[in-house]
Amino acid sequence: MDHIVALKEAYDSGAHAWSGARKSQFANDPLNQWCLAAGLNISKSDGDLAEWRGGSCGQRKYIATVTVQVKRKYSLAIDSAEQRAITAALAAACTASGATARATSTPSAGDHATSAVDALPTVLGRIVARRLADGRTEFGFQTASGERVLPRSRYFPTSAQVGRWLNSSPVEIDGVAVGRINARLLADDRIEFAFTTTNGDRVLPSSRYFPAGAALDRWLRSSEIDSRR
Repeated sequence: MDHIVALKEAYDSGAHAWSGARKSQFANDPLNQWCLAAGLNISKSDGDLAEWRGGSCGQRKYIATVTVQVKRKYSLAIDSAEQRAITAALAAACTASGATARATSTPSAGDHATSAVDALPTVLGRIVARRLADGRTEFGFQTASGERVLPRSRYFPTSAQVGRWLNSSPVEIDGVAVGRINARLLADDRIEFAFTTTNGDRVLPSSRYFPAGAALDRWLRSSEIDSRR
């Protein structure tokens, strides 16, 4: 058995303040354990995904998936470097070698990896936007760690047509394109935002409307982008 989120990584990310019972629950949580076939060792040790450079595409995608699930469940922190590594792993298109790597684990672990990847958000973060003095609206992408990413084309014009979707240039995290921000003007002068992932899926966060009377130069955030919505 290997821990996906290592005990030391959990300690450094917030578990140092836990009770003994909470630490024991974390250490024995099946969600955070990967049952490996004899001879297969991911050699991840105590590092997070940003610190660990090994593994196949499939292994890294699986580890990224479970890391997000575990850290959400236990309210553990994700720093900016780890966030970039997670986003890159989830966005990667794995070849047959990645699928083979998953198949070398036990059948139950392989099944869990596939379902977990399918169920987890493809992109983690929020859309942010602010009103400028010239009437335009500037928008960007904020990762779960709080890092703000501003695509080159990111300004919603005052001359936009009602109901017509406009797209930003690609949002890149650590050199990897993860999608584009979409925006359209509504009849009541609000702006609706969405996010289109690299595989073409348009994601509509539950809180996605920029108000017509927003204060100047104040960044507002959407709810979390989640491909299950």
